[in-house]
Amino acid sequence: MKKAFYILSLLVIAVLTSCGGGGSDDPSGGGGYTSKSMISVNPTSIMFESEGGSKTFTVTCTNVSSWTISGYESWVHVNVTAGSSNSETVTVTVDANTSSSSRTSKIIVSGGGLSKEITITQNPPTDDISVSSSSMTFGVDGGEKTVSITCKLDWNITDYPSWVKVSSSSGTGNSSFTITVLPNDTGTSRTGTITIKGTTSSVTISITQEGGTAPTVNNFSVSSSGSYSFSITASPAATEYGVCYSTSNQTPTVDDSKASTSGQITNQTVTGQVSELASKTIYYCRAYAKNAVGTTYSSNVVTITTTNETPGSDDNIPPSAAKKQ
Repeated sequence: MKKAFYILSLLVIAVLTSCGGGGSDDPSGGGGYTSKSMISVNPTSIMFESEGGSKTFTVTCTNVSSWTISGYESWVHVNVTAGSSNSETVTVTVDANTSSSSRTSKIIVSGGGLSKEITITQNPPTDDISVSSSSMTFGVDGGEKTVSITCKLDWNITDYPSWVKVSSSSGTGNSSFTITVLPNDTGTSRTGTITIKGTTSSVTISITQEGGTAPTVNNFSVSSSGSYSFSITASPAATEYGVCYSTSNQTPTVDDSKASTSGQITNQTVTGQVSELASKTIYYCRAYAKNAVGTTYSSNVVTITTTNETPGSDDNIPPSAAKKQ
């Protein structure tokens, strides 16, 4: 009886060992092992400069039959939006950033209930504003000059002196504008600054204008018949010149009678005729020239006595205009 019980015990142990003994690499406990589903992307972040451009990332899948790409901003573009390959390289292209700040976008790769994100970051443009000339010099008569601006963003001209005019006060990107400087009537040179501001930086243009003086009048002579001659040197140019005269004021001015001519004289000898003078009359005569700075008279006053043949009626009747030689 004991022998039979012993044999039965051995059989039971053998059965138990064959059913539960021995390890297995199959985590499911069966013979059909299947690995987990997986999606990965590399790299997970991409940086672009303001100019934009193209770069790539790789999508790698395990046990995922298909995947899609979505979730990106309008300024981001990908060459494929879906795939079924276990490993694929995707090209991402970014537009140029014309704003003044950085920007980001997500790219989402999804499949088999899984997803991964790629972060796209783009820097703003560097606003290195520059101009074709940082300093300009103008003559006493003023004038115009053109300036070219190099800038990626918006620009504004914010400050300039009253004697300077600009053709445009704002713009975007590369452009140009005209500087106009008015004649200098101060008698001295003057300086000013034009400030051009970009989004993040600024630049200045230094403006210098030569100073002017009232005209110089020399070598004045006038005959008893009213024919005259004198020389003018002027900077800025004389715009009016002639002879002023009076029967009573021994130092006549332009407030007395005058024979005048308008023009632009910088260095010239002029001649003319004081007409319609009264006959047999004593006149005090001075040459004059006028520009933006002031009025100058000849240093000498010429006294003439008209003859019987000199036509005319009364003093202080405006004579005919002079002429320039």
